[in-house]
Amino acid sequence: MHMSSSPMHLSDPQHVEKPEREGLAIVPVLVVVGVLALAGLAAYSVLKPSAVATASIEKVNAVEMPPGDRVVVEIELAMTNTTDKPLKYHSTEIKLATANQEFRDEPASSGEVPRIRQSYPALKVSDEAPLRQDTMVNPGATVKGVVIVAFPVKKADFDARKSLEAGVFFYDQSPVRTKK
Repeated sequence: MHMSSSPMHLSDPQHVEKPEREGLAIVPVLVVVGVLALAGLAAYSVLKPSAVATASIEKVNAVEMPPGDRVVVEIELAMTNTTDKPLKYHSTEIKLATANQEFRDEPASSGEVPRIRQSYPALKVSDEAPLRQDTMVNPGATVKGVVIVAFPVKKADFDARKSLEAGVFFYDQSPVRTKK
């Protein structure tokens, strides 16, 4: 019997060649992905912006402006520095959510607060001074101040609001938000 030397006629099971690997090896890929995920998580936890302060809305008072389709609102805010470095206050944004709409307003300048309070004596809810840009909040300290905003809603709609939110901005920091 004559055996052909052609590779097509080899039938010896000891000589069947198998490829060493087929496709991409999954275990090393999973290890690399896992290591990269852990490195990313570690970097995020070190570099993520952390809260530098807390803020709260202490008091709120709204007064209807003639002819009754707007309100002017005095809000007393408290800001507490939770870091070991002084923080410099920059600004505030107030957001009102009613049953149907959402409104945003930036407070009147601190210099306008006395004039607005004089025009609307019933507005004054706090004895705190107006919150001024560049106010320093020392480490561990709490600073209070008032801001005055206006919204194009009736007083009844303001009183029935879903929420009132203050975004407090410090220089070179992420904003701090609080709701009431």
